Amino acid sequence: LVARGWAQRNWRPGVVGLVLLLAGLAASGAAQDEATPEAASMATPGAIGTPAATPEPELTPEEELVRRYAPVMYVKRQPEPCDASGEQFLPAPVEVVFGDDEVALRQAPHLPPVSQGIEAGDLFHLDASHYIDLPGHPRTPGCGYESHFKQRQGDQPPVIYAHITREAGEPGLAIQYWFFYYFNEFNDKHEGDWEMIQLLFDDANTPLEALLAGPSRVAFAQHSGGEPAHWDDAKLDKEDGRPVVYVASGSHASFYGPGIWLGWGKDGAGLGCDITTGPSDRVDPEVRLIPATISGPGDPFAWATFRGRWGERDSWVYNGPNGPNLNLRWTEPVTWQESVRAGSVRLQSAEALGPQPTGVFCDLAEGLSLLFTLVVPYPWVVGGGLLAAAVIAGLFLLAAKPMIGAAWSLYWRRARFFVLLSAVLVPFTVLFNGFLYVLNRDERLGDLLGVTDDSAIIQVAASVALTGQQLALMLLVGPAVVHAVGELAAGREPTFRGAFRVAFDRFWAVAGAIFRATLFTVLMAITIVGVPWAVMWSIRWVFVTQTTILDEVSGRTALRASSAVVTHHWWRAFMTNAVLVFLGAALGPIVGLALLIGLNLPQDITNGISSTIYAIIFPFAAIGMTVLYLRLKAEPAPAPVAPAPSSPAPGAVVAEPA
Repeated sequence: LVARGWAQRNWRPGVVGLVLLLAGLAASGAAQDEATPEAASMATPGAIGTPAATPEPELTPEEELVRRYAPVMYVKRQPEPCDASGEQFLPAPVEVVFGDDEVALRQAPHLPPVSQGIEAGDLFHLDASHYIDLPGHPRTPGCGYESHFKQRQGDQPPVIYAHITREAGEPGLAIQYWFFYYFNEFNDKHEGDWEMIQLLFDDANTPLEALLAGPSRVAFAQHSGGEPAHWDDAKLDKEDGRPVVYVASGSHASFYGPGIWLGWGKDGAGLGCDITTGPSDRVDPEVRLIPATISGPGDPFAWATFRGRWGERDSWVYNGPNGPNLNLRWTEPVTWQESVRAGSVRLQSAEALGPQPTGVFCDLAEGLSLLFTLVVPYPWVVGGGLLAAAVIAGLFLLAAKPMIGAAWSLYWRRARFFVLLSAVLVPFTVLFNGFLYVLNRDERLGDLLGVTDDSAIIQVAASVALTGQQLALMLLVGPAVVHAVGELAAGREPTFRGAFRVAFDRFWAVAGAIFRATLFTVLMAITIVGVPWAVMWSIRWVFVTQTTILDEVSGRTALRASSAVVTHHWWRAFMTNAVLVFLGAALGPIVGLALLIGLNLPQDITNGISSTIYAIIFPFAAIGMTVLYLRLKAEPAPAPVAPAPSSPAPGAVVAEPA
């Protein structure tokens, strides 16, 4: 405290430095005296790497500083080799790409390599026309990169690189920890991957001052962007005063906690869902300090001056990355930190009524990324597949077009009535999502109930609520809509009370018919060989709700009645049902996703909006299928084809017509 008071009064730098040095050494010695042999020998079971050693007296202030705040990393555990559901790569020393005859230094893919088996000195101040080409094909990686990396890494511990910097014209000091990964196994696959976090010391301008003052702010890099936090923020976990980093599997983006996160970086980088959920391995990497001055090609850190790319050159997000020295944050850490977004969107585990916007986003991003990834190596396959998909979608729309128009016309003319039928579930949906919203933002509610949104009881409650909502839609709202359409077709005006009275009266009949159909198709499907029959019968029984409500039959009779209507109209029923269900389910997630990304609304709010839209639009599909059922039932059955007359036998007498 005395030393900091002198410094604030602008005493001469030499005196201040001496006092700070003595204070730092005294604090270090006191810490060593207090440490017990038992505490020094403690290690986390299953951890990768070794705990950071107690700073030694001969360490420079810079070395002591970067070791004291070196991050602890948690990476998703890989169940077995080559399993992409876990992390395949650890932060590695750059030496894994040096001295390897299979690694080439290139200027263009069609030209012979500049050299192979490169070393750090070969990269000294090399210009941007060069790139490091690792063995393999990044768009179709298979297990090649993982196998080669593990062979090169061997028993070496994980390594991270520290860089101490200041920004011209800005007070304070920054430590940046850079992580090099051999391969980026995510939606934007590419060779080499540089990630980082940084700590800002706003009240210090030298390493000695930083040792006494401590960090004030941090920022974790994520897909060309990042997320900041104050050092005392609750979201920043620490172990022994060191920041904890949760590494996203495959993409290596850094997050403040476990979960599934919405990834959307600059220029579309990292589009997808980042996963930092457990089980995880604790990684305690070795820290190497990059010096402020690199003397020449013989310097072990000569690679830090390389201006080319650390991976195969490609287009867009598949391009190998530049090194740390070419990033804005390398020399302007304060400016970079103040430019990143305020927070990340964490995708909650709790479900919502109907398709979730976040789930749709994850699946859609993964599917589109796969197409973009494979279009270069397999252009004809991807192009042909897209053309075939477009043709099939066109055929489905063409077949369903009459029912789409009829359903929309009926829904629009009676919008108030049909919205009222399905809106009975909206209050429950709003209340449930509102509870999650408060739970995520008011710690008092969580403390009072002793739960979080990830607690098992909340997950069970969400699953029960979702199941109950879906059953209510299928067994009550759906039958009420079918009855209402039947009344309109008969020239009678349906009522809200009458529609639900019929739905309640026929509840067990509808439930029994749907249960029979579902049980049979599931049992057939799990046999694998019975999948074609499961698909066929699920389409034949697509009208069981209509037959149970409109024809007042139940059990096997309802299934047989549905099959009789579908006979000779199999493709029409299948295509129409598929399109109507898709249209009824798609609008909610599309709107929710637009609000989530465009307006950055909280996920529980967008889930609530999506659920409300889904419930309101739900009758659309039921209306269309009921109209189709009535039309198919009214169509006369095709007349049986009479067998062709056979030729008379030779000598037979053929009667003349009268």
